Amino acid sequence: VVYSAKQLQLAVQQNPALWRDGTGPLDPPLKGLQYQTLCAGEIECLLNRSRGVVMVQLSVGWDVTTPQPVNNPLVLNSLQRALADKHISIFMSNAPGGLGLTAILSARAEPFRSWAAHLASFGAQAALVADSPYYKLLIGRILGYKEENIRFHIQVGLSSLQEPRI
Repeated sequence: VVYSAKQLQLAVQQNPALWRDGTGPLDPPLKGLQYQTLCAGEIECLLNRSRGVVMVQLSVGWDVTTPQPVNNPLVLNSLQRALADKHISIFMSNAPGGLGLTAILSARAEPFRSWAAHLASFGAQAALVADSPYYKLLIGRILGYKEENIRFHIQVGLSSLQEPRI
């Protein structure tokens, strides 16, 4: 657990897996400070070149009860550092009617920059939630999550759609 931006940066440098690989079947649900540091930690992974693409939800307009991630001081600190980094590009993903706004940050190097532009082109996260297996696979791979973690989330989604057996 980290309590400051400096502690988060050190934690990500020492072991970026929590913020790079996605969550898997044996991982406990993130709670409290772990959950609150997730987005900032993902940005830190991009800053230390452990990841190539990160999505940052700036506004969640469809659920006003959800805390806006951009109000988290750790996210603001990491985001500010990323925006000042000449090796990082930013693309904005908008949802119509102000329902969502996502910053898609990427390394300027290819293929990451093209992948981030593609995510923004169809409104990833802001206008389109990755609920289908296709989008979970596409977005998970672009974000650099481990293949087994992506497949786990696809399977969980499919099993929740199946009708109960009698």
